[in-house]
Amino acid sequence: MDDKYKAQKKYAKSHIKKLSCSYPAEFVDAFRDACNTLGVKQSEVIREAMNKIIEQANKRGCNE
Repeated sequence: MDDKYKAQKKYAKSHIKKLSCSYPAEFVDAFRDACNTLGVKQSEVIREAMNKIIEQANKRGCNE
């Protein structure tokens, strides 16, 4: 394993978390198709939705 890969893996281990969720196949397929139609990445749509919720919570006085 080269040093660059080791450094990336170490950073990810301490700074990155995965979010896992499950939905009905038809719903996921429809979401994927909608993202493809709009030319957007699924991960970016999810990130924007998460940011929107964080902003709403912060406006109500909830800090992280």
